[in-house]
Amino acid sequence: MDRQRRGGLVFAREGRVRMGASGPTIDTKNTQTASLVHDALWQLIAAGKLSKDLRDASNDEFHAILIDKGVRSGRERVIKFAVAKSGTSG
Repeated sequence: MDRQRRGGLVFAREGRVRMGASGPTIDTKNTQTASLVHDALWQLIAAGKLSKDLRDASNDEFHAILIDKGVRSGRERVIKFAVAKSGTSG
């Protein structure tokens, strides 16, 4: 999931169940893509379709997408902390 070398795409079908934003935050337009990708990656890890070694990389990708989508640095740090503490990290 190196952002310089990534070429893969994540496809999510309409109606796919996802958890959404974690912690003391809400889903907004600029967090929805990051949370969708993160949820999909973690579901693939849980299903054994991706290596558990990619957990930290999926969290890093989530963080990078938040920044790419323009989430303000203070809010982005709160969301990143919430993900790390929610049990979906490491």
